[in-house]
Amino acid sequence: MNLRHLIPVLLVLVGCIEPELVPRNLTELVVEGDRILNSTTMKPYSGPVFSLHEGTENVHVRTELLDGRMNGPYEMYHKNGQFFLKGSYSNGVEDGPFEWYYRDGQLWSKGSYANGEYDGPIEFYYENGQLQMKGSYVNGVKDGPRVWYRENGQLKVKRSFSNGERCGEWIEYGSPMTYPPCPSG
Repeated sequence: MNLRHLIPVLLVLVGCIEPELVPRNLTELVVEGDRILNSTTMKPYSGPVFSLHEGTENVHVRTELLDGRMNGPYEMYHKNGQFFLKGSYSNGVEDGPFEWYYRDGQLWSKGSYANGEYDGPIEFYYENGQLQMKGSYVNGVKDGPRVWYRENGQLKVKRSFSNGERCGEWIEYGSPMTYPPCPSG
């Protein structure tokens, strides 16, 4: 155990901070069904947790648990220390904005979840930062325009959905296609 892991343990032992506030390595806990348990008490664990990339001291995941489920900010890192994912959970499911990153730190994707489902606008980017795709979801279902671009910024594909169903004018690799009109409003 290196010094940065030893300091929180010492603070708990001398009573300066509560044990639940010291981040625990997920390898010290037990997964049972959809809950993460304290390995000593076998009760759902609450408090900050982390995991390391195998064979390194580099953080892989950092989050919080409440009653054995992820709750609050969630961060995942590439082995090089750059962010891989920033998001949040509520009662064990994705909930709120998220961002994914390429290994070099460039934004790859952003959007949001509600109750574990994609909800709202979503965007994907090429490694050069150019927009690759944008669209939207409502309760996990494609809804609204969905546009893809080539790496040089030219339109590649344009589609529209209403409640997951194809609608309106589409362009597929330069060829137009027509579906029933999208409902207005």
